Amino acid sequence: MRRHRETFESMHKQCAEFEKILGDAKKLTTGIKNSTGKVLDGLSDLSKQLGSRIHYCTICFDNKKQNVTNCGHLICNLCRLQMEQANPVRCFHCRGIVTSCIKVYL
Repeated sequence: MRRHRETFESMHKQCAEFEKILGDAKKLTTGIKNSTGKVLDGLSDLSKQLGSRIHYCTICFDNKKQNVTNCGHLICNLCRLQMEQANPVRCFHCRGIVTSCIKVYL
């Protein structure tokens, strides 16, 4: 009988520990859910702000894209001029060798 009682007390103690762990996990989950919501809201706001600047150069973020490199990346005139000063001429995006740059109209 004593052995059964010890087993029961041990199981009761383990259940109490599991309940505490479960409570802690629930608090963490709620915190993560709240933080994730805030991050997603911030990303949504940022996406709205950047959406209006979709045609701007992704190197300097100041001028509109007007040129495409042979590797397919779009840049503005000022960044193109700066890129062409290097030897060899390398794309600012992928670092590939640029052999041609064509003006585009977006």
